[in-house]
Amino acid sequence: LQFLYLIGLTPSAMGMFARVALLASAAVAALGVSHEEMLEWQEAAKHEVAAEAARQIAALRAVRGFIELSDAAFEQLVEVYSASYQFSIQKTLRVFPEDNSTFITTGDIGQMWLRDSTSQLNSYMSLVTRLSKDRPDSSALQAVFESAMQRQVLFINDDVYSSAFFDTHGAEAGPTKKQCPMAPDCPTCTCSAVQCAPRCGKYTYQRNFELDSLLNVLLLHTEYWRRSGIVRHVDNAPFR
Repeated sequence: LQFLYLIGLTPSAMGMFARVALLASAAVAALGVSHEEMLEWQEAAKHEVAAEAARQIAALRAVRGFIELSDAAFEQLVEVYSASYQFSIQKTLRVFPEDNSTFITTGDIGQMWLRDSTSQLNSYMSLVTRLSKDRPDSSALQAVFESAMQRQVLFINDDVYSSAFFDTHGAEAGPTKKQCPMAPDCPTCTCSAVQCAPRCGKYTYQRNFELDSLLNVLLLHTEYWRRSGIVRHVDNAPFR
């Protein structure tokens, strides 16, 4: 808690995480939805972000006269901004098979990184917190956003030393066999128990403990709580 205070978390924010840490550690299925429902939410979330991109571009066009760019350069700016803003929601969402939560790839790599997924979610922080107040519990983006944050917490609980994770478990998936010691969940893991202890989680992809990965997740969840007052995504999957 002293370290969290040093990086800028207020006592009230630290209190929220202290409360979460004391909750029972049993994880439940993400928001209690089916695979098909999550796919529908993700698709609807894409439309909400597209509508927001259109709104922002309209605002940009409204001040076109104050922007010193040629018409061609301005239209290129609009195109690049629209594509960049929508990229994560359009190209990187998956449904995590085990519990139908939201899994976020990097866009060019199929695994989910804690730090990368935090940055991707942060792109929509302002929009999702506004929707959470304008349309409480009726925004698909809010459901997807909270589900992805819950998936982050479940991954941390699965292996706190990992910074990236597979979306499946097995011979050709998690955990990474050469970075993990043999264990009941990974009989084909080959790393020495001395060198690679403790054992990996079921979905471990990159076993290189990164403090900033954990802190990025904490800061994302804290900022969402500060803006929305919502903590149910961690109530359902508390930090151990």
